Amino acid sequence: MKYLPIFLLLFVFACSEDAKRLSQLEEENAQLKTENEGLKQFSESKKQYDEYIAEVTQTIQEVQDSLETIRSKETSIKIISENVESGKMPPTQREKIISAISEIGSNLRANKDKIAQLQNKLKSYDFKIKGLNTLVENLNKTIIEKEENIAKLQDEIGILNEEIKGLQTKVSEKEVTISEKEKVIADQTKEMNTCYYVIGTQKELEAKKIIGESGGFLGINKKVSVKELERDNFNPIDITQQTEIQIGHEPDKVKILSQQPKTYYELVKNGKKASTIKINNVQKFWESSKYLVILID
Repeated sequence: MKYLPIFLLLFVFACSEDAKRLSQLEEENAQLKTENEGLKQFSESKKQYDEYIAEVTQTIQEVQDSLETIRSKETSIKIISENVESGKMPPTQREKIISAISEIGSNLRANKDKIAQLQNKLKSYDFKIKGLNTLVENLNKTIIEKEENIAKLQDEIGILNEEIKGLQTKVSEKEVTISEKEKVIADQTKEMNTCYYVIGTQKELEAKKIIGESGGFLGINKKVSVKELERDNFNPIDITQQTEIQIGHEPDKVKILSQQPKTYYELVKNGKKASTIKINNVQKFWESSKYLVILID
């Protein structure tokens, strides 16, 4: 029994050590749980951070790509505008400018909305990246500047449209004037180059009141107007194109009653019962009279 106290002491000591070890294990377990929760929170935070960065980066890239497209369109507008100033712009080019400006305006409005949404998200997120807010603000300033440029271009286009309308009106008026003058000139030229001839027996010519009862051509002894001669009774001839007149009678049965000089034409036989008046000097032949009266027996 002398060893019983020693055994009890050892037992008490062992229990005390076990209690200490158990307490230590509990502390370590609690620490591990805390660290695990921290790792979970870190993992969740990192995921949110990655999503945040991806969303911000994508929006910024979309805006930058759109601004690059706008810069390209601005260059095209500048080139076309230079053609406008030099007076080389057709209507289709003007429509291209208006269409391009309209498209740029739409893109700018869309970009402005994206930037506004991005700024709101930057304010709501817990994550802050140095320089990101500055980058977004600079993009927004660029968009505002572009909007101001587009507004100026639209004003300039409006002024150009008014100037073009004025020029088009003047051009249209001039074209009408030129067309009218050309028509007058064409009509006068046609009238100058048109002469008239008639072929008929004495009875036929008298019935048409081209010759009098004595057989003389009315235009020989007195001045007669076109109305008096009744131009409809004559055949028109373009003296620049036609220099011969066919007659269905032999030369000895053909007589020219009007004033055309004999030196400027020939009356030649053309077949058994036909003849031809060949004019050898058109201007001189028709100079004395625009009307040729041919009597046949």
